[in-house]
Amino acid sequence: MNPEERSILAEDTRSQLSEIVKGCFDFTPLITKDGTFTPYYVNGQVVTSQAAGLYLAATIIFGQVQEWGIEAVAGEVAGASPLLGAVIALSYQAGTPLRAVYIRKEAKSYGLSGLINVSLPAGTKVAMVDDVSVSGLTALRCYDILQKAELQVEGFACIIDKRRGAKEKIEATGLKYFSIYSVDDFADYIQARIAK
Repeated sequence: MNPEERSILAEDTRSQLSEIVKGCFDFTPLITKDGTFTPYYVNGQVVTSQAAGLYLAATIIFGQVQEWGIEAVAGEVAGASPLLGAVIALSYQAGTPLRAVYIRKEAKSYGLSGLINVSLPAGTKVAMVDDVSVSGLTALRCYDILQKAELQVEGFACIIDKRRGAKEKIEATGLKYFSIYSVDDFADYIQARIAK
């Protein structure tokens, strides 16, 4: 598939996915983990827990990371886990199988321990993926762990960017950044729901 065909397919898939992504928005005001107020919450697992949502999101993200020439995808357990599995399944179907690196929140004190589940050759090209990006702290933590494992991180891709600084922090490291949507794409929908 040439780049133009891939772009047309991605746009059609993105259009189908947008209605599912609207379900990610929970309009219950709350205080976030970093202590700031938000009039809504973005729950990416609403997308990745549905067959259609996961398939469509993984299709777009797989197309993007293919362009980066990566050999593996990585992300933190458990938010990124469904997306990692779906992307590598699509890569097998496409005849370009990728590996997945699941990054633990804490090192295990038993078994093989460590923060990552597999050992890949030094220099393996990796893209980080996640359902939602907010502040970028999770991505930067994963980036540090992958670098210590001597893997070559190319970029970060997610379904929705909440526009709370992740893009700027990730790009500041020299990595590529891709999100299927940002909350700005749903500005009219968000305003209409908050106004109710």
